[in-house]
Amino acid sequence: MVLSNNKLVMLYGFEENEIEKINEISEKHNLPKNKIIDNRLANMKIESIIKGINLATENAKIVKEKVVLFNNLEDSELESCIKFFKSEITDNIIFAVVTKTSINWTFTELLEHLLEERKFNNKRRR
Repeated sequence: MVLSNNKLVMLYGFEENEIEKINEISEKHNLPKNKIIDNRLANMKIESIIKGINLATENAKIVKEKVVLFNNLEDSELESCIKFFKSEITDNIIFAVVTKTSINWTFTELLEHLLEERKFNNKRRR
C-alpha cells in the first residue's frame, strides 16, 4: 500500500551541490519535501524510509546511480518534478514511483530491479 498522505520525493546518488539546488527550487515552487537516501538506509524497506524510520545500518555496497523515487504525488506534481530534474540537474536519472509491490522492497532491491529494467529497455531500443 502506498502511503496515501505522505507526499515525498526520495533522492539517491546526488552530489551535495545538486541537493542544495533541488531543495532551493523545491521550496520556491512548493514541490513536495525531499528525503535523502544514502548507503546507510539502502537496506531498509521503502515503507520504513517513507515513514521516517531511521535504522541506519552498515553502508550497503550498491551502484552509484542518480535515482528519484516519488511517493504519492499528483500527476501534475510528478510531471513538474521530472521536467525540473531533467532540465536543471541532469538527464541521466532513474525515475520511479513507489508501487504497492515496491513499497515492501528494500531500496537496494528496488535499485537492482530498476537497473535490470533499464538494461532490458536499452536492448529493446537497439
